[in-house]
Amino acid sequence: TRTLKKEDQEGLDSMQYLTKKPGPFTEQDKQKFDTLVKKFQHLNNLPGLGITERERLAIVGALSLTQGHWYVCPKGHPYVITECGGASQVSKCPECGEEIGGQNHQLLSTNRHFGLMDGSQHSAWSNEANVNMRAPFL
Repeated sequence: TRTLKKEDQEGLDSMQYLTKKPGPFTEQDKQKFDTLVKKFQHLNNLPGLGITERERLAIVGALSLTQGHWYVCPKGHPYVITECGGASQVSKCPECGEEIGGQNHQLLSTNRHFGLMDGSQHSAWSNEANVNMRAPFL
């Protein structure tokens, strides 16, 4: 859940008032509304990401990975594990220095799958993803 700053909430309230107030939507109303939209553009970002939906889609598309490769560090900074999507090394988050990744396809307990980034329900390398990957009968 995202809590808005008082100034941000007041800006949204003002925009809503301008669109719902009685009477015609005047040129002056339009100018006020456009000014507010520019001032509060940062609220268009996806919660927790600080990017817009368009930017998110561009990033995911540019990497061309199957779903489930996105994770977050203990402080919520997103990162990606390429190849099979399973953790094979421990590294440091470039944003905060916390440990990220893991070993032997086991994600560090402090890290989490981040399905918001690519719409995935589970990690690419997980019990859910590999449910049909059983050894064949001999």
